[in-house]
Amino acid sequence: MNTALSAFNHVKRIKSDNGFSNIPNAIAFHSYGSKQNTDIERRELMRAVYMKLYHAHGYPAEMLEAKALTHSPLGQPLISDRVNGVEATSSDHHISFSHDGEFHIALGAVHSDLAGVGVDLVHLRRLYRRFPTKSSNAEQRSYLLKLAERVLTNAEWRMFASQSASMDIHELVVQFASFFSMKEAVSKSLGVGLKLGLGIGKEQSISLQSINIGDGGASISLLSESEKRMKELGGGEIIGLWTLLSGYIISRAFVMR
Repeated sequence: MNTALSAFNHVKRIKSDNGFSNIPNAIAFHSYGSKQNTDIERRELMRAVYMKLYHAHGYPAEMLEAKALTHSPLGQPLISDRVNGVEATSSDHHISFSHDGEFHIALGAVHSDLAGVGVDLVHLRRLYRRFPTKSSNAEQRSYLLKLAERVLTNAEWRMFASQSASMDIHELVVQFASFFSMKEAVSKSLGVGLKLGLGIGKEQSISLQSINIGDGGASISLLSESEKRMKELGGGEIIGLWTLLSGYIISRAFVMR
């Protein structure tokens, strides 16, 4: 078993005491070693996540037979109940997916105090590939700083730029990836996704500049359209956590009612 797969098997064992003790038995992870991103994989991941959650809650496994994976018009994955042939979204069941590098990962939660969850996975190698071929360390730093300045809010940029002088190139890549990944996770938890320009994102999606990340992801401020979406969901607080694991950043965001 390679190092990355071994590390991602550990992701399956992450529990709610990892920064989310206020959501008991509400969180489960699962990973799938595949470069594909198919509906079949998503359904299998959904079933694996909820089998773990039902076991933690003491729910009968048969409950899963009535659950289906559907999507909102914006592409947000939803868990629906099939009752007498009629589907209705389950308000206390949440699921989010992400795919990068070798892995497809899912985050699921069951809790009445949650309005949404989001997970995002970034393979750091992908960022290194963006550097100009055979570029020097100084050129790599310059490229990354220019990229960060376009993506980050003014407050995020000031923090990033002030810390960059004491960071090596790997630390800079991790820092930038953590900012971007957490913004993706937050947008997924709000059910709308990010609007990245060049036709990426939908009209209702939220901009990178409407999410401000501080303190390594522990502090999240929502502005303009993000704040509006939070109110529409009935959310009162959003919390996040990111982890560096075998060359990947994993970010998780939770909208609390």
